[in-house]
Amino acid sequence: MPNLTIKDIARISGCSVSTISRVINDRPDVRPETKEHVLKVMREAGFVPNTNARQLKIQQSRSLVFVVKGTRNLFFSDFLVQLQRAATLYGYNGIVSYLDENANEIDAAEKILREIKPKGMIFLGGSVANFKKGFANITVPSVLTTLVSDELDFPNLSMVGVDDRAAAYTAVDYLIQQGHRKIAVLGGPVTSYPSVMRREGAQQALQEQPMESVDVRDVDLTFVGSVTLTEIYAYMSYLSRDRVLHPNSDRSAKGLNPTSRARKLATIRSFYGYLCNKVHRLDRNPVKDIDAPKLKKTLPRYLTLDESISLLESVDGPNRERDLCILTLFLNCGLRISELIGLNLSDVHEDALRVLGKGNKVRMVYLNQACLDTLRDYLAVRRPITGPDRDALFLSARSQRISRSMVNALVKKHLSQAGLDSTQYSSHKLRHTAATLMYQNGVDVRTLKEVLGHENLNTTMIYTHVTDENMKQAALHSPLAHFSPPPKKEEDGGENSEDHQEKT
Repeated sequence: MPNLTIKDIARISGCSVSTISRVINDRPDVRPETKEHVLKVMREAGFVPNTNARQLKIQQSRSLVFVVKGTRNLFFSDFLVQLQRAATLYGYNGIVSYLDENANEIDAAEKILREIKPKGMIFLGGSVANFKKGFANITVPSVLTTLVSDELDFPNLSMVGVDDRAAAYTAVDYLIQQGHRKIAVLGGPVTSYPSVMRREGAQQALQEQPMESVDVRDVDLTFVGSVTLTEIYAYMSYLSRDRVLHPNSDRSAKGLNPTSRARKLATIRSFYGYLCNKVHRLDRNPVKDIDAPKLKKTLPRYLTLDESISLLESVDGPNRERDLCILTLFLNCGLRISELIGLNLSDVHEDALRVLGKGNKVRMVYLNQACLDTLRDYLAVRRPITGPDRDALFLSARSQRISRSMVNALVKKHLSQAGLDSTQYSSHKLRHTAATLMYQNGVDVRTLKEVLGHENLNTTMIYTHVTDENMKQAALHSPLAHFSPPPKKEEDGGENSEDHQEKT
């Protein structure tokens, strides 16, 4: 009987097709006498099962495809071994497809789907751009490993991976805390998404460090003395046209404003002034004759009293006590952000804070009742920690001293929650607000100078600007405010009239 099928064997043996299939696949759920009967019929009929078709069916129904991107990735090799073991344990057949680092994994997956019908696919590595563009064509359940992105939202795609940005930040921050200053970041290809995230995390950790922690010992005096006036002008031109505003953004605008350029130039001037006039290490000052950028005079920005109250009243969330204490100190004490993040538990006295200001100058800032109340509430919930930051007053969620960027972020957040324009105000504007409110409520400028920690009284005068209401009241209190001129006298048409003078 040539070309017999399973159906033919079922008819001859008197058994069902499913029973014949279980016998062929050597399944244990068939009675021995039934199995022996079916095998006898198959031998007598000369029936040979189609093993190719059988294998294809098994492959289609019990297979998992592992798409591996990067053949030299040792991490993927170890990962793949564990995946193969797990697949075998659960009765699945693992099929591996190796791709080059620059290959499109979605295109490869579509080709695999056309050839076989796996139960699912596991991607070891991938590109967010490739998934966004083509994953909608992949219909089987899939898992993307080593990469997690908010941009990918597909019902049949799960993601598991490492937060590369946070990991790089933590690693670099740890090295800095250990005293290391020369840190290299070795990453993969510049087009690799994980590599980009790692670089951004490392850059963030480096940018949050104070300038005092940067090792400049490799910049010798010979190099510093070789800088010319032309090079300084070229640098200023670069700042005005080519310097990106936000280094971590590929869509950042270019060109710093005059205020930012003037601040950088003032730093360079101070540096060369010190080398030439204080320690006499250089004979030539390349920035002596350079012109500073012309600054547009604008009215300083600050919060009104009502806006300040609204800001404090809007503070809420899991870190309410900490954030409210920070904002209250800004608005009542006029602290610099560097002074606030540098506060330690040992700096807190009964009714005052020991503040380390610019130039390592220490001053005592006295606390009013609002500051004392919010500080007490925060200390009641502040968790004790161990490690190098155990004495830090304000802590982050990672139990580390709170960073400058985090303080700026929480200030922006609470400004927005209060309905205020967060693009117009910052942590420094809160210091400005504190100085303005104190001056408007009777604090004299010399006392204000000591509270703010200013070296020069002229600096303090910047914060003592008058408001529109002040100017209005000044106009109303002028001794001539109620003067009324007498009515105009009638012309008599005589020889002294203007008409007569014109004629003569």
